[in-house]
Amino acid sequence: MPTRAAPTGTWPRFIGQLEAYLDDPPEASNLSVPGAAEGRYRDLLVQAAGAAADNGRHLVLVVDALDEDAAYTAQGSGHTPIVTLLPPNVPYLHVIAATRPYDHVTTATFPQHPFRTNLPRD
Repeated sequence: MPTRAAPTGTWPRFIGQLEAYLDDPPEASNLSVPGAAEGRYRDLLVQAAGAAADNGRHLVLVVDALDEDAAYTAQGSGHTPIVTLLPPNVPYLHVIAATRPYDHVTTATFPQHPFRTNLPRD
């Protein structure tokens, strides 16, 4: 099972970008506490989508090369795959994700997640 405890790699990048979008200074919380970085990311994502909606817009999250995620390598084993960070239902948020249709990517989310149910099929 991937660890979500360490705020290394993806978490700080996502959190920093969302804080910048919201013009929100970095939170002083300890993101090394298990679950803190994920919680901060998810809170900021909802806030950012809400801010976009307040301005009559939608927030778009673009993620490319999910199949090349370091979490799927021997060196990245134990890290959270980026695909699991894609939220299932946030109003005014649209996710555009690019990947090759590898099982290790497409099955990393829960069965009813839009990433699985909305994948193009050949």
